Amino acid sequence: MLDDGFGVSMTLQCADVKKTLASVHRMNQNGNIVILDGDASMMINKVSGKVMPLNCENGTYFSTIG
Repeated sequence: MLDDGFGVSMTLQCADVKKTLASVHRMNQNGNIVILDGDASMMINKVSGKVMPLNCENGTYFSTIG
């Protein structure tokens, strides 16, 4: 129930998370283009042009940072 008494429903997933999750929406808000295209997936910074490859494993996209 929301503060104004209006009820909502939604489906949520809960998990024992061991890695940080990222939001594509937030990546876009912070000036990045995100391309999810199998082996050609990447994030491109709109200002610097720097490309960060994104990998896909079992339907989950991830990057190696470090």
